[in-house]
Amino acid sequence: RLARPARDVTVWTALRAPGGEPFPADFCPCHPGRQRECVRSSDCALRALWQRVRWTLEQTLSGITLDDLRRDERAMTVWLDDGQPADAAFRDAFPKETPCS
Repeated sequence: RLARPARDVTVWTALRAPGGEPFPADFCPCHPGRQRECVRSSDCALRALWQRVRWTLEQTLSGITLDDLRRDERAMTVWLDDGQPADAAFRDAFPKETPCS
């Protein structure tokens, strides 16, 4: 059970609940890999990429509530596209039926 109504809980909030922020600001100093310090700690393209991915996720998922997820796939696609049908490139990238192997 949820502590609040589904319409009051964003997907971003739910995602962070079990383990905190994805890619927190202190991630790199805390996870240097096999070395004591990351050799890229002062200049890292991946850090910039992950910060952008995190920001994009937060911006998108903060605008979607758990209640919004009750939509079926077609309704969600239309809703995410602001009422416009999904563009052909998106439909082609994600076919309706994907065979499992």
